[in-house]
Amino acid sequence: MKGDKLLVGMTHIDNNLIDFAESYKMRKRISYKTILSIAASFCLVMSIVIIFATNFQNAKYEYGEDGKINISSIPGAIQINTSNKVFLADNGNIYPPEEFIDVHKNNGSTIVYGSVKNVKTVSITDGDLIWYITTFEIDVIDAIKKVDKSSTVKATSISCYEKGNPNFIGSLSSNIKIDKNTTGLFLLKNSPADKYEINGEKYSADQFASYYAMSQYDCDGKNFDYYGTTIEVDKLRSP
Repeated sequence: MKGDKLLVGMTHIDNNLIDFAESYKMRKRISYKTILSIAASFCLVMSIVIIFATNFQNAKYEYGEDGKINISSIPGAIQINTSNKVFLADNGNIYPPEEFIDVHKNNGSTIVYGSVKNVKTVSITDGDLIWYITTFEIDVIDAIKKVDKSSTVKATSISCYEKGNPNFIGSLSSNIKIDKNTTGLFLLKNSPADKYEINGEKYSADQFASYYAMSQYDCDGKNFDYYGTTIEVDKLRSP
């Protein structure tokens, strides 16, 4: 008889107790999920903070709106006046005029007639080496080849002296004269990604500007002077 009552008691549990037990389990599950969610969110936030802090601490340079390094922020850089000594020209063999036209009309160079602004030059001493880095913008007056009309392009020039003598490291050469004439015909190329080591850090021209300045010629907008020969600008336009 007692066994029957015990069996009945075990099989006829009050519904309120069952509901309470289920509710408790649900709350427990929700509580675990909430804790896990909060913990995951906290970890995510902390990761973002750590990444931001690390990047902030590792930021060695200032960057412009174009994403290029502000050369004044390079360690050891001293801003100086832009003069002809900061532009080294290794002309090599000068093309005859017709060959010059044919080469630059069909190669990958960018050619613009424009006016220069925002010129900046820094010098950096590295042992026996002195580096000169110049950046400037060209307001395009005539988009002759491979550039958008009415645009402004940013170019750079890099030169190096070793014990007072020109050192054409990586064939760095810029036959430009923006220190004397801010308007002219400019031959540009996409800035090279070749690395140049300065005080233990490696830099490339494409970190400073989109274009590397190769040459500048006196120009009135219709004709330019090529080593004493007058050439029509239109002859350099792509077909």
